[in-house]
Amino acid sequence: MSAKSTSLESLQKAIARGAQDESKAAVLPNRAADEKQQLEIDGLKTKQAGLEAEIGRLGDIHWARMIGLALLFSLIVGWLVVILLFVYWTGTPSDWSAVHTKDGDRMILKLSEPVLIALIGSTTVNVIALFVIAAKWLYGEQRKTEPKDSN
Repeated sequence: MSAKSTSLESLQKAIARGAQDESKAAVLPNRAADEKQQLEIDGLKTKQAGLEAEIGRLGDIHWARMIGLALLFSLIVGWLVVILLFVYWTGTPSDWSAVHTKDGDRMILKLSEPVLIALIGSTTVNVIALFVIAAKWLYGEQRKTEPKDSN
């Protein structure tokens, strides 16, 4: 019996060793797959953090542009109001004004026609130019970033 029991024991040991070798072989590919998945997860987390930072930066730029646009609009409206006042005062007679025209009328402000034409023309060009600059600043072409290939 001892020969049978020894061969039986050696057979059982061989089976156990074979099972251990198979389980080790099965664990190694799983461990490699787990490490690969973990690396992918870490890469995606890093990419997500970068995208969140980019969203925050773009939000800040948006609000800065909106504030700048409001200030620019206020400047242009104020500028146009002043120009309209100059034109109005040039053509409005007044009893209390000390400025006299050739006809003897009293005017609030006296400007010659070439000066008024230059004032109105330059104001028109400046307002259009400011709006073009603001539009290019607000709605200009965005830089296109191409996605990087992971291959």
